[in-house]
Order: sequence, then C-alpha cells, then structure tokens
Amino acid sequence: MDTMKTLLTRQAVRRYPATQITAEQLQQLLQAANAAPVGMGEYDNFHLTVVQSPAVIEQLERFSDRHPYYGAPTVIIVSAKSPGPMELLSIGGIVENMALAATELGLASCDILGAIAMGVAKDSALSRQIGIPTGFQPCFSLAVGQTSAPLSQRTPTTKRITTNFVR
Repeated sequence: MDTMKTLLTRQAVRRYPATQITAEQLQQLLQAANAAPVGMGEYDNFHLTVVQSPAVIEQLERFSDRHPYYGAPTVIIVSAKSPGPMELLSIGGIVENMALAATELGLASCDILGAIAMGVAKDSALSRQIGIPTGFQPCFSLAVGQTSAPLSQRTPTTKRITTNFVR
C-alpha cells in the first residue's frame, strides 16, 4: 500500500470482532510506534502499555457508562513523563504511526482519549496494576483489532480543513 492510499484508508472504527491481533501484527505496531519522531529524540520519556486482557480492558472502561474501546481486543496506552506540549505532540505522532501501520496491516483502530483522561490517568492503583512506571502519566490510547469489513479508501480532498495562502 502506498502512503496516500494508507492515509486515505485509515479511519476510526468503533466495532470489532473478538478475534485478537497476531503477535506479528502487534510487533509491527510497536515498531511503528518506535519509529515515530519524538521531541528532542527523548524516547525514554515515553512508555507503551499493551493491554490484551478482556478483564483489564473492562476495568479501563468502568469510568464510562459506554464501552469506549468498542470491543477492541487490544488497547495500547501511551504514557509520558511530565507531559507538556512537546510530549503531547510526540504522543500524537506515536499513536498516528501505530494507526497507519494498523491500516497497512488490514487492521482497524480508533484513537481513544476519554477512557484515559477520565479513568486510568486518575486512578494510580489501576496505573500500577497495568504496569505504568512510576513518574509516567497515561495520556492517550489506541484501540486495535481485526475488522469486520474491509476499510475503504476516502476520496482525496483539500476541503475538510480551511486553508489560506500567503505568497
């Protein structure tokens, strides 16, 4: 798949079959995360937590009256030391790299903030339980799973985001 096709095919999916992603697929997602640019190249300021236990995903969802992970069998939480603007920008790159890699692999994904901001980020016991290191703050997550139907490519446009030109 070429870059533009991947970009135009990537979409937020909110329904997943229970089938777990493979170890090889997970490895490629983690490689994509590690290929992301991070501020000042300080990769030690970030931590990934892979959750594939349905019981733990249920705990992550208990802070909502909905199911914010939409039944995804894998959740990848990105944490940072003292997250400021540079770290949050870097986390966006880390998550987007994983989402694009998921699309390339034929997997579905969805960026999830609410379950993190309202839940595990405020629950230090749960953070410790799932292995988030001391000094790290959970900031964002990605739900990943198989797709029920093939992802379809959107039509390219420059109309979704307003643009002005200074020439």
